[in-house]
Amino acid sequence: MHHAIHLSNQANKLALIQQILSRKSIGALAIFNELEGVLYSASAIQAILDDEDRHGFTEVTKHLNRSLKSMSSGERMKTLLDFVIAQKPDFIVLDNPFDNLDLQAQAYLKEVLEANSTTIIMLQILHRERDLLPFITEFYAVENENELLHYTDKQSFIDKFKVIENHFSNKIPPPIQNIKFEGEELVRMKNVRVTYNEKVIFENLSWTIKKGEFWHLVGPNGSGKTTILSMITGDNPKGYGQNLTLFGRKKGS
Repeated sequence: MHHAIHLSNQANKLALIQQILSRKSIGALAIFNELEGVLYSASAIQAILDDEDRHGFTEVTKHLNRSLKSMSSGERMKTLLDFVIAQKPDFIVLDNPFDNLDLQAQAYLKEVLEANSTTIIMLQILHRERDLLPFITEFYAVENENELLHYTDKQSFIDKFKVIENHFSNKIPPPIQNIKFEGEELVRMKNVRVTYNEKVIFENLSWTIKKGEFWHLVGPNGSGKTTILSMITGDNPKGYGQNLTLFGRKKGS
């Protein structure tokens, strides 16, 4: 049997996952206390990245010619998936597994999970109805930290999403602090080039963001979306030595 758990915003997801993996579950989830499980999630990726920073390599990537840090979000999730499957656990906790994946990567993930569903139990934690894996047979919802509700059929579980899911309709909150900037160009990139281990991620990239503009950045996993944004926010050293201007000041000045 494979299980899905919908969490409300008030539920403590990290505490629930830790409880399951440490074999301290109660109620209907106590069946996992006798099994060995692993976590597949963005937080697991972050833990691996931290290990890379400290040690330079991890068990996940030691057989590869590149680090996890050099990969896109989608490539990281695929690498972790291959590693997790290779461990042959009794069950996998899938924490919103389709986040940050393009359509092709989502299809690949579904295919791999379904192919392994005959030998590995899947425990999917999700927030969106469209992410529900088709082979799930047991359905739960956590309303708060202590209350686990069991749904006897899939349709009742899906109806739960229709009640909970809604769209933000209020006014966008004001900024905590207004930043005064006289210029019109907030961000300007000109002929930017980024490579990792001689692999070209993108080159000759030019992009200007002006006041009052709203942009939607799209592209497949590995095309460089996260790299571009991290160069702007300052999290990526690849932004230095480039023709990149932020709020009128060249990066690194």
